Amino acid sequence: MWCFQCGSEYAEGVETCLECGVGLVDHEPESLDDIVTSPDHPYLEYEFHDWSFESRRMIEQLLTAREIPHVWQGA
Repeated sequence: MWCFQCGSEYAEGVETCLECGVGLVDHEPESLDDIVTSPDHPYLEYEFHDWSFESRRMIEQLLTAREIPHVWQGA
C-alpha cells in the first residue's frame, strides 16, 4: 500500500498514511520528477488543497481507473 501524497510505502492492512493522514492506494505513485522532466509528456497542475479528503480520494480513484498518469505533491 502507498500514500498517493508523500509516496510512503506501508504494509498490507494499513489503510491511512501516518504522516499525511490520507487513505492509501494499492500502487506506487509515479515520481513528480519523472513526469515533469519528460519532454514527451506535457503536464497540467491543479490545486486541490481546499478539497475535502473524500473528494481528493475520489479524483485519485478516477484517474487511476482510467490509467491517467498523475502525481500528488504536498497535502
